Amino acid sequence: MLVLVWGALATMAIFIHITAGRPILVVDEWIARSGTPVRAHRFRTTGPGLPWFRAAGRLFREYALDELPSLWNVACGKVRLRDLNLLKCR
Repeated sequence: MLVLVWGALATMAIFIHITAGRPILVVDEWIARSGTPVRAHRFRTTGPGLPWFRAAGRLFREYALDELPSLWNVACGKVRLRDLNLLKCR
């Protein structure tokens, strides 16, 4: 299962790099439900680019595939899986 997840992450990262260049990941500061700040990583799915990249980004966002890198915070123990509903810092 882990191999499939890492394979999907790598495929998406390569696709974003080829179609839109760098940066591949966007890092935002969020506040977890517990009140602690967390750095959340997401795939970059917007920005200037070709219309078909924007369509692929829309697909990534629709199925929340752009949020898969934030599972790293769960693996590191910074947040719980149910706490992925984070509030963005102002």
